[in-house]
Amino acid sequence: MAGGRGTVLVATPCLGACASGAVAAVARRDDATGTTGPSVWLGGVDQAAVLGALLDWIGSGGPPRIELPADDLPGTLHDAILGLGRPIRTHRTGN
Repeated sequence: MAGGRGTVLVATPCLGACASGAVAAVARRDDATGTTGPSVWLGGVDQAAVLGALLDWIGSGGPPRIELPADDLPGTLHDAILGLGRPIRTHRTGN
């Protein structure tokens, strides 16, 4: 992920879905506008098979279409889907 263009990793304590294990949200960002599309939330990312499939998917480009983040999701990740959400918003602080 460190080499991925536009990849953002945020670590945080439990956000309320602790029973789902580590959780990841993946969304596609439009290069031209910088707009982020809806996100697909995946649970169990602390499991080796799920994490490996997630890293492979992101490494190969992740969601192919901004409006359908779970489109073309590898079969290994289908059971990990917790849901789809509104676009992720990040806010920069400082200068």
